[in-house]
Amino acid sequence: MHKAPLLMQFIELPSSELLHGFPINSGTWISITIAVIGVVISAILYGRFRLSTTISFLYNSFYFNELYQCLLVAPCRWIAGIVAGLFEPKIFDAALQVTVKAGVRTAEGLQEMQNGQIRSYIAWLVVGASFLIIYISLESI
Repeated sequence: MHKAPLLMQFIELPSSELLHGFPINSGTWISITIAVIGVVISAILYGRFRLSTTISFLYNSFYFNELYQCLLVAPCRWIAGIVAGLFEPKIFDAALQVTVKAGVRTAEGLQEMQNGQIRSYIAWLVVGASFLIIYISLESI
């Protein structure tokens, strides 16, 4: 037994003859009715709102800048304020202060070795060369 395809029951053959080449059936009338209802609704809305809200919406670029400001810029500024208020003085500035103090202490230590007397410079050179000779001789063993 041959069964008709599932969608064939919804397809309706034209009930009337062609009117200038177009079939007029119930589907066509439903489409025309929906189109007319859409035109009437749009005419009513145009008369009521005069497109003021639509034009302002388009003029303001769909309010994209305001949305961007609320969703991205404001939270990032809030997080940056927290970082600047809490972490910067306690962590970043403290790390810089430690680095500066280490540099100052190193400079003070080196300053004691640099007294302007050539005799002490030669002594430091001999001490350094002695350590280098000892290191190289121990490495070769």
